[in-house]
Amino acid sequence: MGMIQYLKRKIKIKNNNMKSSHLFFSVIFSSLLFVACVSSESEMLKQARSIQNELLTQVDALDSTMTVRLTSMNDERGAMSADSTISTDSLKMQQFMMMKEKIDNLSNLQSELTDWKSNLKMLPSVEEMSKGAENPFGEKAKDQEILQAIKKSQEDFNTLKMKADAAMK
Repeated sequence: MGMIQYLKRKIKIKNNNMKSSHLFFSVIFSSLLFVACVSSESEMLKQARSIQNELLTQVDALDSTMTVRLTSMNDERGAMSADSTISTDSLKMQQFMMMKEKIDNLSNLQSELTDWKSNLKMLPSVEEMSKGAENPFGEKAKDQEILQAIKKSQEDFNTLKMKADAAMK
Protein backbone atom coordinates (compact mmCIF):
# COMPACT_ATOMS: atom_id res chain seq x y z
CA MET A 1 0.00 0.00 0.00
CA GLY A 2 2.85 2.35 0.59
CA MET A 3 3.71 2.38 -3.10
CA ILE A 4 0.11 3.12 -4.13
CA GLN A 5 -0.15 6.03 -1.68
CA TYR A 6 3.16 7.36 -2.95
CA LEU A 7 1.92 7.25 -6.56
CA LYS A 8 -1.42 8.85 -5.62
CA ARG A 9 0.42 11.62 -3.77
CA LYS A 10 2.74 12.18 -6.76
CA ILE A 11 -0.24 12.36 -9.16
CA LYS A 12 -2.02 14.75 -6.78
CA ILE A 13 1.06 17.02 -6.64
CA LYS A 14 1.38 16.87 -10.42
CA ASN A 15 -2.31 17.77 -10.82
CA ASN A 16 -1.94 20.69 -8.38
CA ASN A 17 1.08 21.95 -10.33
CA MET A 18 -0.89 21.68 -13.57
CA LYS A 19 -3.83 23.52 -12.00
CA SER A 20 -1.47 26.25 -10.80
CA SER A 21 0.13 26.59 -14.21
CA HIS A 22 -3.30 26.64 -15.90
CA LEU A 23 -4.43 29.33 -13.48
CA PHE A 24 -1.23 31.31 -14.09
CA PHE A 25 -1.61 31.15 -17.87
CA SER A 26 -5.32 31.99 -17.62
CA VAL A 27 -4.54 35.10 -15.59
CA ILE A 28 -1.81 36.16 -18.02
CA PHE A 29 -4.03 35.57 -21.04
CA SER A 30 -6.94 37.49 -19.48
CA SER A 31 -4.64 40.39 -18.62
CA LEU A 32 -3.25 40.54 -22.14
CA LEU A 33 -6.74 40.35 -23.60
CA PHE A 34 -7.89 43.20 -21.32
CA VAL A 35 -4.91 45.36 -22.25
CA ALA A 36 -5.50 44.66 -25.94
CA CYS A 37 -9.16 45.65 -25.66
CA VAL A 38 -8.45 48.83 -23.72
CA SER A 39 -5.65 49.99 -25.97
CA SER A 40 -7.07 48.72 -29.23
CA GLU A 41 -7.43 51.88 -31.23
CA SER A 42 -7.26 52.28 -34.95
CA GLU A 43 -4.29 53.94 -36.60
CA MET A 44 -6.63 56.74 -37.70
CA LEU A 45 -7.65 57.50 -34.12
CA LYS A 46 -4.02 57.36 -33.00
CA GLN A 47 -3.18 59.84 -35.76
CA ALA A 48 -6.15 62.02 -34.79
CA ARG A 49 -4.98 62.09 -31.14
CA SER A 50 -1.46 62.92 -32.23
CA ILE A 51 -2.67 65.82 -34.39
CA GLN A 52 -4.98 66.98 -31.61
CA ASN A 53 -2.19 66.98 -29.01
CA GLU A 54 0.17 68.87 -31.32
CA LEU A 55 -2.62 71.31 -32.16
CA LEU A 56 -3.27 72.05 -28.48
CA THR A 57 0.43 72.65 -27.92
CA GLN A 58 0.50 75.07 -30.87
CA VAL A 59 -2.65 76.88 -29.67
CA ASP A 60 -1.17 77.40 -26.20
CA ALA A 61 2.14 78.58 -27.67
CA LEU A 62 0.40 81.05 -30.00
CA ASP A 63 -1.77 82.37 -27.18
CA SER A 64 1.33 82.93 -25.01
CA THR A 65 3.17 84.65 -27.86
CA MET A 66 0.19 86.91 -28.50
CA THR A 67 0.00 87.83 -24.82
CA VAL A 68 3.69 88.75 -24.74
CA ARG A 69 3.39 90.77 -27.94
CA LEU A 70 0.28 92.61 -26.68
CA THR A 71 2.10 93.51 -23.46
CA SER A 72 5.01 94.86 -25.47
CA MET A 73 2.73 96.84 -27.79
CA ASN A 74 0.76 98.28 -24.86
CA ASP A 75 4.02 99.36 -23.20
CA GLU A 76 5.09 101.02 -26.44
CA ARG A 77 1.73 102.78 -26.74
CA GLY A 78 2.01 103.89 -23.11
CA ALA A 79 5.40 105.44 -23.82
CA MET A 80 3.97 107.19 -26.88
CA SER A 81 1.08 108.64 -24.91
CA ALA A 82 3.49 109.98 -22.27
CA ASP A 83 5.18 112.10 -24.95
CA SER A 84 4.00 115.68 -24.36
CA THR A 85 4.44 116.57 -28.05
CA ILE A 86 2.01 113.92 -29.31
CA SER A 87 -0.94 116.32 -29.42
CA THR A 88 0.95 118.80 -31.61
CA ASP A 89 2.93 116.37 -33.79
CA SER A 90 0.67 114.83 -36.44
CA LEU A 91 3.22 112.11 -37.32
CA LYS A 92 3.45 110.97 -33.67
CA MET A 93 -0.35 111.04 -33.40
CA GLN A 94 -0.62 108.94 -36.56
CA GLN A 95 1.89 106.40 -35.18
CA PHE A 96 -0.02 106.32 -31.89
CA MET A 97 -3.32 105.64 -33.70
CA MET A 98 -1.69 102.94 -35.83
CA MET A 99 -0.34 101.28 -32.69
CA LYS A 100 -3.79 101.43 -31.10
CA GLU A 101 -5.28 99.83 -34.22
CA LYS A 102 -2.64 97.06 -34.19
CA ILE A 103 -3.34 96.37 -30.52
CA ASP A 104 -7.08 96.22 -31.12
CA ASN A 105 -6.59 93.88 -34.08
CA LEU A 106 -4.28 91.52 -32.17
CA SER A 107 -6.53 91.60 -29.13
CA ASN A 108 -9.51 90.67 -31.31
CA LEU A 109 -7.54 87.83 -32.87
CA GLN A 110 -6.59 86.54 -29.42
CA SER A 111 -10.27 86.59 -28.44
CA GLU A 112 -11.10 84.76 -31.65
CA LEU A 113 -8.45 82.14 -30.80
CA THR A 114 -9.89 81.71 -27.31
CA ASP A 115 -13.42 81.32 -28.70
CA TRP A 116 -12.18 78.89 -31.34
CA LYS A 117 -10.42 76.78 -28.71
CA SER A 118 -13.48 76.70 -26.45
CA ASN A 119 -15.60 75.43 -29.35
CA LEU A 120 -13.03 72.82 -30.42
CA LYS A 121 -14.31 69.24 -30.39
CA MET A 122 -11.84 67.23 -28.37
CA LEU A 123 -11.45 63.48 -28.81
CA PRO A 124 -11.45 61.97 -25.29
CA SER A 125 -8.46 59.88 -24.26
CA VAL A 126 -8.64 56.09 -24.41
CA GLU A 127 -8.88 56.07 -20.61
CA GLU A 128 -11.72 58.61 -20.60
CA MET A 129 -13.58 56.61 -23.25
CA SER A 130 -13.16 53.39 -21.25
CA LYS A 131 -14.77 55.21 -18.31
CA GLY A 132 -17.77 56.10 -20.48
CA ALA A 133 -16.89 59.57 -21.79
CA GLU A 134 -19.04 60.62 -24.72
CA ASN A 135 -17.50 61.05 -28.12
CA PRO A 136 -18.19 64.69 -29.14
CA PHE A 137 -18.11 63.62 -32.77
CA GLY A 138 -21.09 61.32 -32.16
CA GLU A 139 -21.27 57.71 -31.08
CA LYS A 140 -21.60 56.52 -34.69
CA ALA A 141 -18.78 58.68 -36.05
CA LYS A 142 -16.31 56.67 -38.05
CA ASP A 143 -12.60 56.96 -37.31
CA GLN A 144 -11.99 58.54 -40.71
CA GLU A 145 -14.64 61.22 -40.02
CA ILE A 146 -13.04 62.04 -36.68
CA LEU A 147 -9.59 62.28 -38.27
CA GLN A 148 -10.93 64.57 -41.01
CA ALA A 149 -12.68 66.79 -38.44
CA ILE A 150 -9.46 67.16 -36.44
CA LYS A 151 -7.49 67.89 -39.61
CA LYS A 152 -10.10 70.56 -40.47
CA SER A 153 -9.58 72.06 -37.00
CA GLN A 154 -5.86 72.10 -37.70
CA GLU A 155 -6.46 73.97 -40.98
CA ASP A 156 -8.70 76.50 -39.22
CA PHE A 157 -6.01 77.03 -36.60
CA ASN A 158 -3.34 77.53 -39.27
CA THR A 159 -5.49 80.25 -40.84
CA LEU A 160 -5.87 81.97 -37.47
CA LYS A 161 -2.14 81.62 -36.84
CA MET A 162 -1.29 83.29 -40.15
CA LYS A 163 -3.54 86.23 -39.24
CA ALA A 164 -1.98 86.46 -35.78
CA ASP A 165 1.57 86.25 -37.13
CA ALA A 166 0.80 89.10 -39.53
CA ALA A 167 -0.78 91.16 -36.74
CA MET A 168 2.25 90.71 -34.47
CA LYS A 169 4.67 92.23 -36.99
